[in-house]
Amino acid sequence: MPVEDPMLRAAMHHRAHLVVASNSAAVHQERLHALTRPGHVPAFYDLDRITASASALRTAYAESNTAVQMIRHIVDARELALQAQNGPTPSA
Repeated sequence: MPVEDPMLRAAMHHRAHLVVASNSAAVHQERLHALTRPGHVPAFYDLDRITASASALRTAYAESNTAVQMIRHIVDARELALQAQNGPTPSA
C-alpha cells in the first residue's frame, strides 16, 4: 500500500538518499585512512588518489548534511501544517 502523505514520502526519499551518502562517506573515509595510515609513506602516484578520496569524502559529507537538513525542513513543515490544521494551541 503506497503512503498517501506526501511529506512522509519526501522524508522517506531523503532518508534513503542519506543512507547512500553516509555509506559513500564511510567508504571514502576508510580509503583515505588506508592511504594515509601511520608509518606509511605514500608513493607519488598515491597523491592523486589521496586528493580524490579527500574530495569525494567532502562531497559525501556535504550530501549527508544536505539530506539531514531536508529531513528537518520536512518535519518542521509537517508540524506547522498540523498546527495550522488544528488551530492555535493555548499558551501555558
